[in-house]
Amino acid sequence: MPGPSGMMMQAGGTPPASGEYDTRGDLRKIAGILVALALFIVVLYGYIIPLQGGLISSTAIRAGDLAGAEPRFQEQIPIQEVDLGASGRSIFIAFVMLTHILFANLHLGGAWVLLSLVILYLVSREERYSRLGKSVALFNVILFSAGATFAATGVLFFIALYPAFATQAFHIYWWPLLVEAILFGVEIFFVYTLWFTWARVGAAWHVLLAVGYPVSIFFQTLAIDTLVSGC
Repeated sequence: MPGPSGMMMQAGGTPPASGEYDTRGDLRKIAGILVALALFIVVLYGYIIPLQGGLISSTAIRAGDLAGAEPRFQEQIPIQEVDLGASGRSIFIAFVMLTHILFANLHLGGAWVLLSLVILYLVSREERYSRLGKSVALFNVILFSAGATFAATGVLFFIALYPAFATQAFHIYWWPLLVEAILFGVEIFFVYTLWFTWARVGAAWHVLLAVGYPVSIFFQTLAIDTLVSGC
């Protein structure tokens, strides 16, 4: 890895010296990713969601049914019956989500460890912290990929085995799930950008990525825990 100047950008338009890495191409890639993400969000919220009626509240849609509903609340949770026995469905979901939680907890803790290593390197300029940080970054990429796979599988099991209950849960906790989905994409950007641009961008970019990464994971976890605590 380059020395103390290895994480600093080339000044102005001066071409890099022989043997030095030109970081301007990486900065253009990061800017391109940010612009593409911004365009996607603009198209999503400016065109796709309004086209699908996403800005109309469910209360307005069901106004007629609500007006004629009886003023009483039945404490019943609709559950579809499947031929898996009394605990079959729960065992499927419990196994997958328990495995996901193992990866998710390591991922959350690893993000804060990675931030600590970036700060230690920038303060001490010792190469061992940079090498260890890059290894932790790769470890977090692997953890994220595996954990996301089990998370998606758990959600599919939840929807397939408890369709009516899942519909109501997703309807009630729509906003926390929307926030969680957006932060999921933000988390992907931070973890993969931090790994692929390690020691190729300036110190300020490293700090920005290293701070945004654990913060996005924390609030994503908070959003999904809002759903879990309510269910």
